[in-house]
Formats: sequence, structure tokens, C-alpha cells
Amino acid sequence: MNLESYRGCCQQGTDWLLQQLNADGSIGPVADDLYYYRVPWAFALVGEIEAASRALEWTKRNMLTPEGALEGVTPQGVFADRYGCYPLSCLLTGAALLQRFDVVRPCTARLLTWQDPESGGFFHDHTERTSAGEQEIFPTAQAGMSLLVAGEVDAARIRPALAVEIAGQGNARVAGLGLLAGGGHRIGDDVLDRFVLVDH
Repeated sequence: MNLESYRGCCQQGTDWLLQQLNADGSIGPVADDLYYYRVPWAFALVGEIEAASRALEWTKRNMLTPEGALEGVTPQGVFADRYGCYPLSCLLTGAALLQRFDVVRPCTARLLTWQDPESGGFFHDHTERTSAGEQEIFPTAQAGMSLLVAGEVDAARIRPALAVEIAGQGNARVAGLGLLAGGGHRIGDDVLDRFVLVDH
């Protein structure tokens, strides 16, 4: 494919997504599922700032608590059981790209409550933030990227201990690689080889 083909596909996707945007800024049947947590981010990336802002504003009014928790009219679906901070991380990225600091600040604070202060990893379930709770690389990686966009560089660093600890836990499930250890060093392949990969 050439560049024009990619641009055409991007425009078609953007046009389709714009058609899904309801007049109030929501997307999809909001009472059914979280269809929209990445929408502000996607629209911001393609320059549809008005649409991105409308979608983010709807989410802020209908789904965000004052403390930045993603709760409200839409059920959490799979995120109630696994990968719980992932939608919040994606929403945070969109808000940061739009410079909506009224959303960035509480979402960042809430996202950090999912993080294990020892390892830097993120728990898959907010109610199981204990030494026995699972930490997963898939939501940890997204949370780290989102925290970087929000300017939380220190919080975004994964501790080398996370890789070693997760690799040694029988309950660890990992769905992505490429994390940076503290100091910006890539975690070695010898450690990554010990991760358990799961097929989603």
C-alpha cells in the first residue's frame, strides 16, 4: 500500500466513527458496553478536535466521578474482572492530547491508585490491590504510556523488580512486552523469557 491508500483508509475510518457520534457526544448504545473510552484519543490523533472534545465531555459528565473513576451509566463489562485500568488509561491519553487538565488531573490520580508502589505494575482488579493480586503487563504498559503523556514520568517507570516478581508468580498473566525498566533500560530477554504469554 502507498501513503495515499493509508490516508484514504484513515479518512474512511474517521468518517465512519464520526457517523457513530450521537448528538450529545456519546457513541454506541452506552447502556450496553464501554464502546467509547478510546474515542477522544482516536479523534484527537486525526485532528477531529471538536468531535474528540464532545466525546470527552460526554464521558466526563456521564462516566467520571470527581475522583477520576470511570463509573456511571455504562457497565464495565470485561473490565470489571480484568484489565480494569485499561479504559481509564486510554481516556487519560485522549484528555492529555486535548489538554483537558480538568479530566487529566483526577484521572491521573485515580490511575495511580491502581499501581503497586513496590513494582510499578498495575493490578488487573482495583479490589485486589494486595501482594496476592495479579499485575499484568498489558494494562501496565498502557498505563505507563498514558502516564508519560500526562507528564508523570517517574510513575511511568516500571521497576526491574516487577519483571522478576511477575516472572516468579504462578498467577501472573502477561499480554505484552517492550517495557522499560527504571532508568530507561530495556528489560533483558533473560527476564522476559520467564513471562507467561496468554492468547486473548
